Amino acid sequence: MNWDVPELPLDERMSENFALLILAGPNYDTEREPLAWIGRPATRNAKDFEVQSGQPRLVQAWRAAIDEAASNAGRPLTDVGYLIHDAGKASDAAGKRIATLGQALGEPLPEFDILKQGFNNTALMGDTGAGTALTNVALAIAYAHHKGTSVLVAGTAEADTAAAVVVTPPARARVFDPAKDWFRARGERNAYLPWWGLRRDVDWSRYRQGYSE
Repeated sequence: MNWDVPELPLDERMSENFALLILAGPNYDTEREPLAWIGRPATRNAKDFEVQSGQPRLVQAWRAAIDEAASNAGRPLTDVGYLIHDAGKASDAAGKRIATLGQALGEPLPEFDILKQGFNNTALMGDTGAGTALTNVALAIAYAHHKGTSVLVAGTAEADTAAAVVVTPPARARVFDPAKDWFRARGERNAYLPWWGLRRDVDWSRYRQGYSE
């Protein structure tokens, strides 16, 4: 669980965030389909690497962290189809973070475009503080669940540390149809309802998009 209001005492800000994840392992029968699977996170520090030609230490750290995160999720890195990160915007530090991520992903995924295939959460919401990591994981769960593709979550907040986790889709993804209504967009009360995996004993076609019970 995370909760943060970085701009307090100001309220109703984009940066306000709260996320609660209820986790279960693959051998625990919840009688529901999983929303997604979260691999074990991986972290690497730039100081643990030697400077190499064309390979800054932080880039090496990112590659190692990303490779381990994909391995922990049981998927090849080439399965990753989307990136969610917290590089931010409008600063030299943000530009360096994005460039480092791009270089780290460029060799193993030469056709991956981090601008078109990525979501820079803090560029939109602002500094989400202590809630950044879990909010990004929650977004990755939603993307993996509705798009059926693996998502890399990259935590760039610490200047010399690479933090990565890969979220993978369930065997039965609930693909989102943008032409149909989205239940949780029908009002504030609906938006804050818990999001459960769909029960196995019901006909999925009876549910509106975004609804679960």
